[in-house]
Amino acid sequence: MPFPWQSLSWWTQVVHALWDKPTALATRWITGMDSPLGLSSDSPQLVTLLFLLLVPAFMINLLSSKQRYSRLTWLSTLSFLLALIFLRYGLDKLSGGQFPAPDLFVLDSKVAELDNDILYWTVIGSSRSYQWFLGIAEIVPALMLLWHKTRPLGLILLLPVVVNIVAVNWCFNISVKVLSGLLLIVNGWCLFLYYRSIQGQLRAQNLRKEANSKKNMTKYSNLLMLLIIGWEFVYPYMQRGYFYESATTLAPNHGIYLPEDDHSLWSRLIVLRDDYWILDRSDGKRYRWHRSDLPYAIELKGDTIQISEVQLIKKR
Repeated sequence: MPFPWQSLSWWTQVVHALWDKPTALATRWITGMDSPLGLSSDSPQLVTLLFLLLVPAFMINLLSSKQRYSRLTWLSTLSFLLALIFLRYGLDKLSGGQFPAPDLFVLDSKVAELDNDILYWTVIGSSRSYQWFLGIAEIVPALMLLWHKTRPLGLILLLPVVVNIVAVNWCFNISVKVLSGLLLIVNGWCLFLYYRSIQGQLRAQNLRKEANSKKNMTKYSNLLMLLIIGWEFVYPYMQRGYFYESATTLAPNHGIYLPEDDHSLWSRLIVLRDDYWILDRSDGKRYRWHRSDLPYAIELKGDTIQISEVQLIKKR
């Protein structure tokens, strides 16, 4: 699965190299149309990839089901995966990185002009205390998943959190519906395995015996996973040199610019804090580029920006 790892960015490159063309061909064969979004969130090509992965996943499951330690291995692996993802998203909420304070584009737009997902991000981003509540609600059960004794309780506490995330993504049409749905399935599957152990079909003492019989292997594998998880959610903050999103440096030309001429081709330019430029045309079309990708020649003069012979003046 293409997941945006911070310290393992090569993984996403490998996934795209392996699956871009096969999934594009399969999507075209199934739907008769190209998938312009590629392997992005909730794209038809990503859904095709999930179905293609079902075949090898089913074969691996059949082979591993005959192994004595398969259940313990699956529980540990899936729990570490959940812990990794929710520790990262929990920390992003504490730092304000996932829900940053509303930028000028949102503040200068009417509510009717904004999509549901932007409205949701705006409301959550306006309350730092609620972001901390959400972050802690994800971090606490995620930490409990790292140890065998606290793992069942961690899975129980995490379940309502994941259900709420799935509901938000579907109800506000936020484009991580597939990923959040998979996380809910993983959470539910792990709980089901523990439920079977409580019912006696998979006894908890057997799991403990299996863990003790492979004590050295599980100790070193768990230590390796803890190191990977720790590095994954610490690395991005080390790389940028600060934790809180409010400490980020604003783009040099951050602001809103309007044309001097009422009959100009452009009606508004907004330079966001991360140096993305949003250009609104007079005919209602909107374009967004990072400054390094702007297809127009620009000239900066103090609070004035000239784009394609159109001069815009900073208003706020």
